[in-house]
Amino acid sequence: MGFTEVMLRRYMRDITSLGSIVVSGLLIVYFYLTRQWRIANILVLGSVMCVAIPAVIRKVYFKKRPRTQEYHSSLEKLDASSFPSVHATRSFFFAYSLSYYFQNEILSIFFFALAALISYTRIYLKKHDWVDITVGVILGVIIGALLHFFTMF
Repeated sequence: MGFTEVMLRRYMRDITSLGSIVVSGLLIVYFYLTRQWRIANILVLGSVMCVAIPAVIRKVYFKKRPRTQEYHSSLEKLDASSFPSVHATRSFFFAYSLSYYFQNEILSIFFFALAALISYTRIYLKKHDWVDITVGVILGVIIGALLHFFTMF
């Protein structure tokens, strides 16, 4: 692996981390600290749904990752399954939610472009294929739409 490939892989790992629960958690803390209760509560509930729904799907339907991951317990097996992508689900849920909250076209383009980039890194890093990502994107947008239109926070 050449220097350029090593650096690109590092950048992809850095970008993919933006779709992690840590970054999501920091955003949630920010909204609570600034007393923006409705969006903070939606982000908490959505974050739980973005993990729980794929976990149920993965429990019922196991699909190996493109770069196979070993497992020795049922919890590790959930993590070793690739369908659907939790990163894509979470990223697009947050993109939808933040776009809905800020109601700004430029920010919306930024949020969705970032979510798409995060999702692509999952393919590049051989964690998912296009089907995993596509279902994750759809699931994230559905969760966002349902929570924004049907919650009474």
